Amino acid sequence: MTSESAWFDRAPCGLLALDPSGRLTRVNQTLRDWLGTEPPPAEGVELLDWLRLGKGRSADLLRVHLDMLVNSGIAPAVELRLRRAGGERLIAQMDSVVVRDASGAVERIESVLTDVGERRVTENRLAAQLEFLQNITDRTPARLVYYDKDLICRFANRAQAAYHGLSPGDLVGMHLS
Repeated sequence: MTSESAWFDRAPCGLLALDPSGRLTRVNQTLRDWLGTEPPPAEGVELLDWLRLGKGRSADLLRVHLDMLVNSGIAPAVELRLRRAGGERLIAQMDSVVVRDASGAVERIESVLTDVGERRVTENRLAAQLEFLQNITDRTPARLVYYDKDLICRFANRAQAAYHGLSPGDLVGMHLS
């Protein structure tokens, strides 16, 4: 095993390479472990088939992502909901770049997949806590507001916002002046 392939296979994220038509040319061990697929997929398998996306939002997002890459050379990251071999879900963010040959034609697409499932759980938990606190403070008739050290509003309840003729979300991010 060369040092390049050792690095590729042991990276803490999923790595894959595609030909311009979206067929796999290389997949690292990390991504195969995440999805529970052994042995490596045969070269030339379509990414959508290998990821078992079938029809649905993730498949549509991935198709648009790949089309944008081939047509314009850039595409925003895409969040995919993948199914592991055991049936559980993996939420992964896919970032890709186009590698061109000397003539400027698309040679391959290289992608990094990052597991963002834990981040989603944390974001949802924080959003629920914020909503809970907002509901409590909005029922308080006193005007409540929090400004950070730079005097930027980071929180306001409904009474404070109504005093200024705004909604609480409108005040957040505004400077005290």
